[in-house]
Amino acid sequence: MLSLGEHEASNREPMQDLEHQHFGARLWHKDPSLWKADSVSQASVRNALGQIPGAAATAALVSALEDKNFDVRWLAAEGLIPRGREAVVPLMQALMAESDSVWFREGAHRVLFDLSHGNLGQLVRPVLEALEDVDSSVEVPFKAKALPDTISKG
Repeated sequence: MLSLGEHEASNREPMQDLEHQHFGARLWHKDPSLWKADSVSQASVRNALGQIPGAAATAALVSALEDKNFDVRWLAAEGLIPRGREAVVPLMQALMAESDSVWFREGAHRVLFDLSHGNLGQLVRPVLEALEDVDSSVEVPFKAKALPDTISKG
């Protein structure tokens, strides 16, 4: 374990506070609330996180599609779109779990709509069509479940 020497006693309480707040895990997962408390500022942080490569950033952006703030959902979708194939599997997994969330389906639709105009069009179109269906919360999980298998084969 790392020792802070003579500074250890004065930093023990702040370090315990950080540990209690799960600072390390939240930093690893690029949690925007570490930097800003209000949702508008968090949207800016999420937008910046969209530029960071990796599965943890993709997962953070996917979870942001559930945010109650429209701007946050929009920026999360904007961060996911350029990730293309990398974003599809986590997005489908989340759609299976969050199919009853109107906000999440709206964010997922935004991502899939843009991806449907590129080289992933044929793959994502069935899920996109299910999202556009009147009773999308019922059909989406089934369509979303099939897509990761299709992607791994292609």
